Amino acid sequence: FIDCISIYMDRLYVTVSNFTLLNIRIYGVFVDNDCDYVTLKNLKIIDTQNQRGICVTEGTTNLFIENIAVSSFGSPSNTDGIFIDGTMSNPITDVVIKNCLSEGNTQIGIQMNNCQRVFLFNCIASSNGQDGFCFLNVNSLMDAHYCMQNCIAINNEDHGFNLTEIDSSSMQFCRAIGNGTVGTFDGIRFSDQGTIE
Repeated sequence: FIDCISIYMDRLYVTVSNFTLLNIRIYGVFVDNDCDYVTLKNLKIIDTQNQRGICVTEGTTNLFIENIAVSSFGSPSNTDGIFIDGTMSNPITDVVIKNCLSEGNTQIGIQMNNCQRVFLFNCIASSNGQDGFCFLNVNSLMDAHYCMQNCIAINNEDHGFNLTEIDSSSMQFCRAIGNGTVGTFDGIRFSDQGTIE
């Protein structure tokens, strides 16, 4: 067991696989600015204490995340399970997230800000304190297509899926079950959308 993996700026062709991270103090996996061809695979991240299970920052391209489980039940101060955060001037591009589970986080299960060309397959966001999946692009960042297939948002306190200012998006065979357990939230929320398929 280890408690943190950091990938620092401008790294190319990095793969992190087959680890269990337990009782994380800040981030389970942190990917700093402008990395390219990063693969995170077969990881279990359990009980993040203060921040996020996975945090990827601006400018990263060709990001592949597969078979990741982030579970933070009993950690009252963690935030998001998987947090991918680009900027308008330096977005995160070409992202694939496959077969991932994010559950029991105090805020959002999987959050992505200012990303382009995103594909999510067979992911589950369950029992999170805010949204299950939350995607935001400030000022409708162009070419911000999000494609989701077979994703499930279940028993999250706010929205199951929350998409704001996404240029275009596609959802196929996705389900929102029992979300909005606190307040009057929806299973799926689209705000200031471009094209929805």
